[in-house]
Amino acid sequence: MIITDKQKMALILEYEEILCGKRRQFSTYYFGENKDRNNAVAVEIFRYLIVNILGWDPETAEQKVDFELLKQYKLDKYLSYINFTNEPNGKVRFYTTKNDGEVHKRMVRSDIQILLKYVFGDRYKVNERSIIIETYMELLNGDLKKFPKHFFDVVNDGKLKVAICLQHAISLQNDFESIEDVYRLFGDRNILKWLDKWKLRDIAEQFYESPIDFLHDALPESEKDDIFYDYYKKQYQEFIEESGRKF
Repeated sequence: MIITDKQKMALILEYEEILCGKRRQFSTYYFGENKDRNNAVAVEIFRYLIVNILGWDPETAEQKVDFELLKQYKLDKYLSYINFTNEPNGKVRFYTTKNDGEVHKRMVRSDIQILLKYVFGDRYKVNERSIIIETYMELLNGDLKKFPKHFFDVVNDGKLKVAICLQHAISLQNDFESIEDVYRLFGDRNILKWLDKWKLRDIAEQFYESPIDFLHDALPESEKDDIFYDYYKKQYQEFIEESGRKF
């Protein structure tokens, strides 16, 4: 056990003192070099705020938790101890918005979901596909410069995640009239430009021998077509042999 029940009680008492203005911050005892312990301690504090003080269930918390709320309850700086597994460096990420001339600091949506998953555990039915797509859209929009570290590790269902990203990119393209049009694109010599545009080339090369293999593996079973796959894979292999490229 990283933190005992007795330590939790002492931690909560300190937090109550912080809220009352009797204390400025938590004892240095609670946060040190052990990142796993820091994460566990911070989660206990956030859980106490959201569940015990505010009395929110997962659905309510998902709608109401934001950076300004956490700052109001003096927990904003303790976000630095949470391991945000969807971020490249594990740290929380912010953006700003303007409303009636006022600038507001916000947490990105996927980070809030990760925080609530820590707080509620299995009670919070986070949509993993939604987090993957939101992370991917943040990359496409320029909010992320690269995919989070370890995002596509095999142990983290890397192929499933990249398949979801590709499916989403195809849906955004929205000008394919048939599944053969998609296979045709992935068997074309210009497919690498398309993969670069959608920021999927590097990860495709990590997992697959060719773009057509990437597509065929990523498509839902209902959309896979072995005839198109065999035809356009042969076409792409001929191009590879002619050009001397490896992918």
